[in-house]
Amino acid sequence: MGEWEKIRKSREHRRWRERKGNKGAMIQMDGSNHDWFEGRGPKCVLMGYVDDAASTVYGRFYEYEGTMPAMDSFWRYIKINGIPLSLYVDRHTTYKSTAKGLDESGCEFLSEFERALKEMGVELLHAYSPQAKGRVERLFRTLQDRVVKEMRKTIEEGNNFLEEYLPELCPSGKRAWNKKVMGV
Repeated sequence: MGEWEKIRKSREHRRWRERKGNKGAMIQMDGSNHDWFEGRGPKCVLMGYVDDAASTVYGRFYEYEGTMPAMDSFWRYIKINGIPLSLYVDRHTTYKSTAKGLDESGCEFLSEFERALKEMGVELLHAYSPQAKGRVERLFRTLQDRVVKEMRKTIEEGNNFLEEYLPELCPSGKRAWNKKVMGV
């Protein structure tokens, strides 16, 4: 073998994680920064949710991805779907404290979002790569392709559009959405 030839190390193939067996067992959540209004309105973040078992979706636009939008969107999500057993998120500072060590009571530091979920009894799981949250990432790719063309100019108009569009995207979740949000 010559000097220029490189020996490739074989990497172990990543296996797809099995879907959870029951609705509400695990929800994938993420925020997508994107020019959702294609310059016609403000840049914003879509906080998106995908149920791992049922593939039902929920989303809402916010001005930024942070603690208050995460808590507000999660509250709105659980009003429609109930409290999940676990939430699968990335390692954004909203969802994972960057502080090292232990606090004065001997517990590890938690972000406000982590603390709120712990008090609710929701297990918070942190993904180490975007690929790990594949379902919610694919949702964002789909919405960036389809929804942007339909969007209006404001976050409020965008949220009104999502209330109509997302239940159509996932018909199995339409009844629950209409019953709890629309009062039908």
